[in-house]
Amino acid sequence: MKFTLLILLLFAKSCQSQDIEQKSKEKNNKIIVEFTEPIKGFNAKIFWTIKDSISDIDNRIVGTAILELERQNDKTKFKINYQSYSISDSICSLKVYEGFKKSDIPNIIQTNYSTEGRPDFYFKDINFDNVEELIITETGLEEYNAPVYRVFEFQNNELIELKDFPSISLHEGKGNIDYEKKEITTKDYYSCCEYEEDFYKYEKNNKEQFVYFKTLHHMIDPNTENEEIIIKEKGKADIKIFKKKQ
Repeated sequence: MKFTLLILLLFAKSCQSQDIEQKSKEKNNKIIVEFTEPIKGFNAKIFWTIKDSISDIDNRIVGTAILELERQNDKTKFKINYQSYSISDSICSLKVYEGFKKSDIPNIIQTNYSTEGRPDFYFKDINFDNVEELIITETGLEEYNAPVYRVFEFQNNELIELKDFPSISLHEGKGNIDYEKKEITTKDYYSCCEYEEDFYKYEKNNKEQFVYFKTLHHMIDPNTENEEIIIKEKGKADIKIFKKKQ
């Protein structure tokens, strides 16, 4: 009987030890990403909760996060939630990845801000008012998923998401913001020789501020490289244009 009680006591202590160790590991999944220099007049931090590893190819670890921007001139703070975040700095990414594999994640990481490649966030005027909006970069949840861009406008010391903005235009090669014409275009490729361009204009007082108004359907002959363009504009008949290669 005493031997049985001893076994039960040792088992209970072992389970308790495992529970403490597991809780310790569960607690060690939060990282503060600190940017070493102010960015466009803001001090920036990202509070990152690690969830899982997506890719062993590029050492990508993802999780939820909160971006905190503190405006330097008046200390006003703005916070935005990332649904899916992965740090863009390749050196820091490797450090987090190795720590994740060893269950030894660093509590704080310091990184230099850069707009090259796929920045964690950046600022850009997207509605032609000469004031830059905040754009955050969310990571794809599959190995080869493209990033997702979300746009926020500063309004009365708040950040308001511009959900109707055609964010595909921010992807390289898939769109453009034309500041001279005040138009936004997106591209959808069907093949190497066929794609569509959708055009949007900004209407501040509209319920949907980014209004679609026309499509250009491009078809290129792979042999002659001559091009047929069909212009589809709202409220107008379709127009066909033929362009010969010069």
